Amino acid sequence: MGDSPAHDDAIAAAEARRLLRALAPFGILSREALAHECHAADWHQGGFSAALSAGIRAGLIEELPGGFYRDARHRT
Repeated sequence: MGDSPAHDDAIAAAEARRLLRALAPFGILSREALAHECHAADWHQGGFSAALSAGIRAGLIEELPGGFYRDARHRT
């Protein structure tokens, strides 16, 4: 029995919040540094990319040039 799309969305939303917590002390991080800070290697396969995409779609995380990301809620 597979997970429902709603379940997958809920997991991605929770993991997007985890990304925001990892970004908080730094402001801006590269994709690699963000993955390191939130221990993405321990997540389920594809979880980091799904969470990052969900965070961007939801307007929580802003993708910057050069593969960098920041908390979109604190733009200056």
